[in-house]
Amino acid sequence: MKKNFIKIIIVFVLVINCISCNNNDTEIGKIDIEKAYKKRKNIKLSTIAEAIDYVILETKKECVINKYVRVYLTKNNIVIIAQNQQLVFNRNSGKYIRNIGHVGKDPYAYSSTRKQVSNDDFRTIYANKGKDVIIYSLYGEAIGQIKKPTNINNIRSITHVNKNTFLVYTSNYNGNDTIKLAVIDETNEVKKLMPNYQFFTKNTKTYRFWGSNEGDFYKYGNNIFLKELFNDTIFRVGTDKLHHTKYVFDTGKYRFPDKERDFIDIEKQKSYYLINGVFESDRYVFFRLKYNNELRSGLFDKKYNLTIIADSKDVELITSGWGNHGYVNDLDNFMQFVPQSLCLDNLLVSYIEPFKIKEWFEKNQDKIDSMPPNVLKLRDIKEDDNAIIQIVKLKE
Repeated sequence: MKKNFIKIIIVFVLVINCISCNNNDTEIGKIDIEKAYKKRKNIKLSTIAEAIDYVILETKKECVINKYVRVYLTKNNIVIIAQNQQLVFNRNSGKYIRNIGHVGKDPYAYSSTRKQVSNDDFRTIYANKGKDVIIYSLYGEAIGQIKKPTNINNIRSITHVNKNTFLVYTSNYNGNDTIKLAVIDETNEVKKLMPNYQFFTKNTKTYRFWGSNEGDFYKYGNNIFLKELFNDTIFRVGTDKLHHTKYVFDTGKYRFPDKERDFIDIEKQKSYYLINGVFESDRYVFFRLKYNNELRSGLFDKKYNLTIIADSKDVELITSGWGNHGYVNDLDNFMQFVPQSLCLDNLLVSYIEPFKIKEWFEKNQDKIDSMPPNVLKLRDIKEDDNAIIQIVKLKE
């Protein structure tokens, strides 16, 4: 009887251990950036995607898009966030639908835009209203306002936890600030404050603004994740604490010395890896790497535990200034693709500036006859037209 009892206890312990292993947040997988950068290569779009299409956004006086464009998709719409603009277009036709809010001082206005949208069932847009955040629906209505809590520096990034709860990331302005995250409800009551343990030496002679990249949320499955600019770990965020995810970016000797961040000027920044723009699909983790004054798309394949950094030197670059290396578009042999966001339909989204398209057609007259219809429809684009949206369907 005693022996049977011992056997039962042993089996019970083993089962508990297995369950614990399967739910272990401390087991971190490695996204090897240093090794992948040394072996950087072209990323062909066909390796991850099955189709690409282009949507020509309508160009009218009331919807000419400014700079600093961010693109998002909903079921029926294309949402454009640009400098002091929040615009909605039809997802299929590109027809202009409406502006969301306006710059001003009245109760329904915003002071500036922010790149974040709630890319989930809530379909809302966040904008700055002084130090607070005003929330709009895609129908243009101001539907709420999140007040900055008095005990945090700012609302650097924000996302929905559910319809009544928001998660806020605040910057470590002084180097020794003790708050990283706040959970706030729709009545602006602070439900939870989560501590910051990452400190640095403050440079009293300058102020460096890192924007929302300092700490940026993304959603995957039913979870919220946080990637900080000066932390190589992606965290899963609950309403009680930070949990390690399965991934950490291994930057090796090129890791940014975060404790010295206030003393590293633009020239010195060239020597370190900075990673942001992170989001995730069932198979891939997408990210952007800044190094040596270049921006490169990166990809981590979960299935094969493989990290790839783009080296698209043989394709047209789509940005002026810094080189921006994306995926070689071998689906239709047109311009490269630099992913910006992922929507719930497993679609990657980005855009191309119209003057770059016009330039491509002028330089590639010999290729025009072999281009598919979805590319040829772009031939008559004018330099002052609105951006062209790229929509890429990922393989299942």
